[in-house]
Amino acid sequence: MASGRTFTENARRAQIVDLAVTALATLGYRQPSIARIAEPATTFSLAPRSTP
Repeated sequence: MASGRTFTENARRAQIVDLAVTALATLGYRQPSIARIAEPATTFSLAPRSTP
């Protein structure tokens, strides 16, 4: 069954879920907020890395 999402959308969704799980594991259930979960996402890029 196709999700109707693009590769990039699926990758971003997986990244957000992974970051949320990590935030819950590190900060506990009551501490994470959307902003705190999103903080590490700003340092990641889904674009392929170029080699020098």
